[in-house]
Order: sequence, then structure tokens, then C-alpha cells
Amino acid sequence: MLDLGAMTEAPKPLAQGDLAQTPLAHVLLSLLERGLDGTLAIWPETERAGQDRVLFAQGVPVDARLLEPAATLERGLLPLFHRVRGPYAFYDSDLVGQTKLRDTVDPYHLLAAALRGGVRQDVVDAVLARYGDRPVRVNASTALGRFELVPKERAVLDVLRAQPQSARALAETTGEPKIAMRLLYLLAITQQLEIFSGEIGRKSLVESVTSGATSGSATGPHAAATASPPATSSASPAARKPDAFEESFFVPPSAETSTAKPTAPTAPTAPSATTATTATTATASSASVSSASSASARGPSSNSTRRPGEPEPPPAMPTNLAAEHAARWREIVAYAEKIDGQTFFEMLGVPQTVSPDEARTAYFALVKKWHPDRLVPELLPLKPTAERIFRHLTEAHETLVDVDKRGPYLKAVQGGGGTPKAERELQAVLEAAMQFQKIDVLVRKRDFGTALRLLDEILLLAPDEADYHAARGQVIFKQHGTQDPRQIEAALRALDAALMRDDRCERALVTKAEILHRTGKENESFAIWKRVHELYPRNVEAQRMKRIADMRGHSSKPSKPPPGGSKAPPPRSSKSPPPKDDGLLSKLFGSKKK
Repeated sequence: MLDLGAMTEAPKPLAQGDLAQTPLAHVLLSLLERGLDGTLAIWPETERAGQDRVLFAQGVPVDARLLEPAATLERGLLPLFHRVRGPYAFYDSDLVGQTKLRDTVDPYHLLAAALRGGVRQDVVDAVLARYGDRPVRVNASTALGRFELVPKERAVLDVLRAQPQSARALAETTGEPKIAMRLLYLLAITQQLEIFSGEIGRKSLVESVTSGATSGSATGPHAAATASPPATSSASPAARKPDAFEESFFVPPSAETSTAKPTAPTAPTAPSATTATTATTATASSASVSSASSASARGPSSNSTRRPGEPEPPPAMPTNLAAEHAARWREIVAYAEKIDGQTFFEMLGVPQTVSPDEARTAYFALVKKWHPDRLVPELLPLKPTAERIFRHLTEAHETLVDVDKRGPYLKAVQGGGGTPKAERELQAVLEAAMQFQKIDVLVRKRDFGTALRLLDEILLLAPDEADYHAARGQVIFKQHGTQDPRQIEAALRALDAALMRDDRCERALVTKAEILHRTGKENESFAIWKRVHELYPRNVEAQRMKRIADMRGHSSKPSKPPPGGSKAPPPRSSKSPPPKDDGLLSKLFGSKKK
């Protein structure tokens, strides 16, 4: 480590530039790709004195001395990603010293978190332009878990994993254009995204089995793809190729700036009219995609007797079938029900140690029996059911013969998943979480009717989630108040349903306490407010109501102790901001040069 006290002159920067040309996300990836040790100094956009200085060890942020105090290293770094312009320089020395922020932050997680706060549209457009309208897919990578994606992002990622598609198609399919574009940008700059050169759609495998043909007639969107996927690119950070933004980063200073004391890079120039026009056009295009896809994002109808995502039940068997055909009908129906709860290994009838060749042989043997093209005319009403069986078998085959897919899938099986039913339930939970994000917006707009209809659909997807029941009771209460006893009863039923599933549900407790208070049941209301205060001491309304209860002489004991008999832990105190540095370090960086 550089001895700051012994330093007599400023070091020469190893690289420098401006965030207007190279956004911080790309700078971070360049440092990670090269595994550099040193300090990145970033000047503010204003004329404020000083810089934010971030220390890197092998390309990973480990400490920082920041202009604005922060509780943790990650929280302190996140605002830096939102700077549109400002000079920066990288030095192969420790110009930070020891601070209270010392930590190690995974760059991939940091990038994903930073992008949720926004990203320049012109940068996203430039990065995704390389893919055009061609379908893309996530490559075989083990790095995706490092992003720690939130539920909405994971739901969009699952859609892309299910079928390669273009950026525009992904935005329309998911109904989340901003999240889709942001996720694609993140995957692209971290080399987790590649162009798919196979065929989108499904082909019949009958001819391949019987004659070894490599092509066949398409059987629609529900048969299995036979095209071999292209080779995937390496996902390790060391194998990354810098993009156009990163290439402008690692450029040694010119001879004019290679002096003993570093010179701050020149101020950024204003963006050109062409760039501004491009960004405006891209933003308008994104808005139109959002508008066009809003109908598909509304979710399933609450009038359905079937849970969303569940397969259509097979039709009733005709009464005039021959005995042979009736037996085959019952066999298909029974197998369709059975396969829904099977893992891919069980579907193909092979052990978890099966080799790819053995899995392939087992699959082709099953194809001869279960391919929907082999149905006799009397059984054609069962073709959708047969197609579903065939889809499951084909997906099992594709997964077990691909070593990159097989490993993660085996972990899912060992974790108790890996069946169509389990995957469907997971997707339902993710879809419910995505749709639930809209409820607060609808309530703020006082569109209570739409909020209730959407909550009914959400509860079809995830009926055991306490907060969804609580939200339904809350919306009914906000819509009708306490004027209609029937609506009060409906709201309380929903809140009690939430508390039956989770007796610590904050939304349910707070709303029930408000209803009881508004309907004159003051003692019961205060008892619940005190419970809320013990469980969630930061709840401002609970603090206020507890003070009122104490002033009126109500018992300070809650009506029901928290589970476990212990109070919630007190809030953690924030770390004190790092001390200001003075002396040589301040003189070294001073302020941004004009």
C-alpha cells in the first residue's frame, strides 16, 4: 500500500476519461476484466471541490472515501452510477486509506442494483443495437446468481430462458419494457447474452426417428425444437471482450498530461443533436411498447374455474369408442396427469446418473409411443393432451443431454422441484409478485375497482400469500370506509384470512386496527396497535397510537404476545460518516480543473 504520509508528489494516472463517453458501469467492468489494483477518482458534475475515490483490489471495490457520507460501501457507490458526466482517472496506488466503509462488493450485484435507479437510454440503445431484431438467449453461465435479481427481473429472465426472442418481443411478452431492456443491457455488458441461431418454433421428430432426417414439417408452437444450439461463450469475467464504451476507458494519458502531477480531464462537451434525437426516439419507442403490451399484462380472468397456468383438462371420452381406443384414451389421460408431477429423470425412466447417450435412447423410444402425430382419428380430441406430454418429454431430453442445463436442473430436483407442476407453481408466484406491484399505484389513483379485480387474479395465482389477502381488505376499506356494514365485514374477512396465514402481517394488523378504531372498538384497536409497535417499532402510526393509549390509561401489554415471546430488535444505528481527509490527499486532488 502506498505510504500516504511519505508521498511528496501526485502519481501519474494509468487511465482517464469522462463519464459522458464511458459510463461508470463500463469503467467498472474494465477494471474487473483486467483485475486491477488501485484508486478510481471521480470528479462531481458540479464545481464542488474534491472527488469520490474508490479503492479496487483485483478489479473489485473494497473501500471508498466519498464526498457524501454513507452507511455502507454499496450504498455509497450506487449514486455514482447515475452521474451523466464528469472526469475520472485511475491510479495504480491506494489513495483512499482505511475508512469505515471497508468491505467487498460483488461488481455484478452492484451493477444490477445500480441499474434499478435508471440508465441512460442512449447507452442501452447503443449496446443492444448489436443484436438488432434477432432473437437472443441467456448463455450457459453460472454467474446469473451474482446479480441477485428481484422478483420482477427474475420473472422476465424466466421468460427469456423459456424461449429465445428479440428485445422488442421480450418487452411485449412480459409487459415490462423498462425492466426487459434494463435486464438485457445488464446481460449484454456482462457477456451473459448471445444471439440465438437456432429455429424458434417446434418440429416433428417422427421423421428424425424413422429415417434420420434432419428436418421435418413444423407441427406448430407446441412441438419440440430440434435445431442444435450454437456454442455458448464463456461467462467468466476474464474472458470478457470490452465493448465500444469500455474501449475508450483504458487509454493511457497523452504526453501532454504525463506530468508529475495529474491534470484533471477536460470537461465534457454537450451531446450532439443526433444523439439527443436518438435518445428521444428510443424513449418514445419504449413508451409505445409499454402501451401496446398493457393489455397482455393485466393477468388472467378471475372468472376462470382453473388456476392460471394450469393445463386444460382432457375432454370427456366418447361413449362409442372401440375397446382398444377407449383403453388408449384412458392411458393418455392417466399419463398426462402422472407426468405433471414427474422430474425429467422420471419422465424418461432413467436414473440421475444417466449418460447423455442413454437419455437420448430413452427419449427416442418414448417418442415412438407418445408423439401426437401417431394418434388415430378416433383419438384426435386428445391431441392437445398428447402434445403436452410430448413437450414435457422433449424438454426432459434437451435438458439431460446438455451438460450446461443438466447441472442446474439436478440442483432444482434435489431442492424438491424440477417437475412441471412445481415449475408452474413457481411461475404463478412470480407472476403474482409482478402484478402485485401495481396495486399501490392503483390505490393512489383511487382506482379501487381495478385494484380489487387484479387482487382477485393475484389470489388465484398465489392464494397462500398473507399480504395479498391483507391488501384486498385494505382496498375494500379505502373504497367504502365504514358506512356499509357488509363491506366492513368483507374487509375484516380478508384481513383475518391474511392473519391466519401470517399473524405478523403488518398490513393486515394496521388496517384491522384502523377499522376497529373507526367503528368505535377502541380497546381492541389499541391492543392491535401495541402489537404492531412491538413487532414493528419504526411504524410511525403505531408509535402515535401507543402514546395515545398510554395517555388514556390503556394497558401497555399487547393482547397477544409476538411469536417466540420476544420483541423485535431495535433499529440498527447507521455508521458514522468517514472522517474528512486533509493534508496531502486534499492537496493532491483539490478540485476539478476548469
